[in-house]
Amino acid sequence: MRTPTLLLALLSGLLLLCFLPFAVVETLPYVELLAYASVVLPIYLSIERKQLELVSLLLVATLTHLVKSTCENFEGVCMSSYSDLQWNTLSRVVTIYSILHLALNAGLSKKNLEIAGPVILLTSLLAVFSDIEVVFIVVVVALALVRIMGSLNQYYVADLVAFLVSSGLALVFYNLSQDGERRFFQLLYSLAFAFNGGIRRRQKDQTHFLQLLSTKESGYTLISGQRIDLQ
Repeated sequence: MRTPTLLLALLSGLLLLCFLPFAVVETLPYVELLAYASVVLPIYLSIERKQLELVSLLLVATLTHLVKSTCENFEGVCMSSYSDLQWNTLSRVVTIYSILHLALNAGLSKKNLEIAGPVILLTSLLAVFSDIEVVFIVVVVALALVRIMGSLNQYYVADLVAFLVSSGLALVFYNLSQDGERRFFQLLYSLAFAFNGGIRRRQKDQTHFLQLLSTKESGYTLISGQRIDLQ
């Protein structure tokens, strides 16, 4: 069994485990911590694709989420300067930044994304400190979707749909995270990262959809972004 399949099985197990607090409320803090293990899948896939910038972003974002969860659920082990550092605000900024980065990573070339980096950071800060994160996210995602729709033949449709669905649901649970649904957000957030790195078609035979599908198995090759059916 391939590594991505095993990691996807781990993710499925974590998803089932996330429903346990509905039956046993006392397990919520521990299940939240276990949900962070879901980052193993996108980290593995990003390293395989040599997309180390996504690995770095995911690790930093996950660290801020993990510190926040630990301090809110286990006050006795929280660092004394947690409140002074305004970690909750810091976590929100990093989360919004990563979501906007993923959206634009899907719609822009690598060079254009690097140019847009400072703009994404400024947008994240404005979104958090103006308390209208949703508005900024919707505008940026809409712009990214327009760009994607203009060059749809460059994407794996299944991966693109999975990315949009996982990202959309992650945003829903992000807004519900204060109501104890942080564990679902973390799982969907990890899935969004996992799908994001492999949604573009490339100039060679390539596995996609979490390395579960292959362009060879689909019966076509890719030449200059166009589909050429095999004889």
